[in-house]
Amino acid sequence: MERLDVFLEYGEKLAAGGSLSKEEQNALFLALTESMSPGERQQLQQMMAFLGR
Repeated sequence: MERLDVFLEYGEKLAAGGSLSKEEQNALFLALTESMSPGERQQLQQMMAFLGR
């Protein structure tokens, strides 16, 4: 339920034209990765490495 709250709160903030602090970005990223399957998580990690993040 906490992950859903993160998506809603930060999604509304971004939709309103706001930006996220580094801490908020990390919380959103963590919520996103926790909702992924292991295969999806691995693909995301590969993509992030490719992008230099």
